Amino acid sequence: MRLNSEPRGCACGVQDQIKDGAVGTRELEDASVTEAKVAAGAVTASKMARAAVTTHALAGGAVTFDKISSAAMLQVEQSVTNSVAQQVARQVEAAIESPAVPSRVFGEVNADGSVATGRGFTAVLMASGGGTGNYRLTFDPPFARPPVVIVSAEGYAVCMNLNQQAPNTVSEIRVKCMSDLIYGSAKLYSVAFSFVAFAASS
Repeated sequence: MRLNSEPRGCACGVQDQIKDGAVGTRELEDASVTEAKVAAGAVTASKMARAAVTTHALAGGAVTFDKISSAAMLQVEQSVTNSVAQQVARQVEAAIESPAVPSRVFGEVNADGSVATGRGFTAVLMASGGGTGNYRLTFDPPFARPPVVIVSAEGYAVCMNLNQQAPNTVSEIRVKCMSDLIYGSAKLYSVAFSFVAFAASS
């Protein structure tokens, strides 16, 4: 409908005469509405009902990058960026709140109980036994189940996991080191050692 005060062929005021959602894909025939027939700014995202235009209703090539304003593209890019950033942030927060359960931890411990190499554990030379040869290793985060542990002394000594005397837990193991038996009597002996601990992750 053309208003009397409007010149013939003018689309002025038409966009304001169509009710929200009155025109959707079912009401539009292919190619009945083209870029040339629509006044600039007459159709915007805010003026279209949700799902008014769907991909199956658009003719091939009806919407191309050259027909999309740079502002609209920037808005889409920003939305995608924000969505990815939010997803990454959620994953980081979840990892901080619930660290991944390890299935293997390995490293080296110095004779004084300090950690030489490795991560996911701390070590201490215990005071028991006169502060010699007894070590406690603590895992953080803990295993899902008590681990199986292999220990190897890095010197002329023997180190063992005390699983029989002090059973391994999901967060702690005990290691005992003694001098070699070549002289007939083994004694507690502080020595550097390496280890690897394995456990099922669930």
